[in-house]
Amino acid sequence: NKRFSIFCIMGIFCISLVYPKTPLKNRFIIGVDGLSSLDSNKQLTGILFHGGYNLFSKKINFISIEPKIGVGYFEGKKENKFNSTPISNYKINCISGGLSPKLNLALNPDENAFIFLENDFSVMNVQAKINDKGSLSTRTVNENFIFYYTIKVGLIFQLSKRSGLGLWVGGTTLKFDDLLNKGVPLSKEHYSSEAPSYCIGISLYL
Repeated sequence: NKRFSIFCIMGIFCISLVYPKTPLKNRFIIGVDGLSSLDSNKQLTGILFHGGYNLFSKKINFISIEPKIGVGYFEGKKENKFNSTPISNYKINCISGGLSPKLNLALNPDENAFIFLENDFSVMNVQAKINDKGSLSTRTVNENFIFYYTIKVGLIFQLSKRSGLGLWVGGTTLKFDDLLNKGVPLSKEHYSSEAPSYCIGISLYL
């Protein structure tokens, strides 16, 4: 959402004028993300485990970038919107990698709580096993590169001099439509808006 992004950037910029300190520079980050679609007819959920390293700019000390890699699993089921009859189901395994520029700013003069805005640009290598309606067999499809963007807004709480805990919420452009419709005739394609658009996560800074 463009307005939401602008609001977050302006808010963090205002905070930086008051508390310009930054958290836990150059730390390893281990995290887990939960993703979900709010469409009750699709029941798409997923989980991503990832690790990275938070690199800070020497000249602009509240900007960092995190290279990261991860693995994940998604599961989805489509139901008839009128009688909840199962239409299809699928399972997806994935490997991901990306770069995440961030704004990191202190919320108080004690420097033990921070706010961050993260822009995550990632690619995903995926394999899906799909049970289509009316099919007696499971088909397997692969996609080497799915590009997606995730915006995250969260808080970091400093646990000790060298460690911290991060919590965040966000939204993502990740979609599996092309993957799930792969190899299916255009006249029979029935996967649309297969997107775990909403996400939350927790991270440890070490």
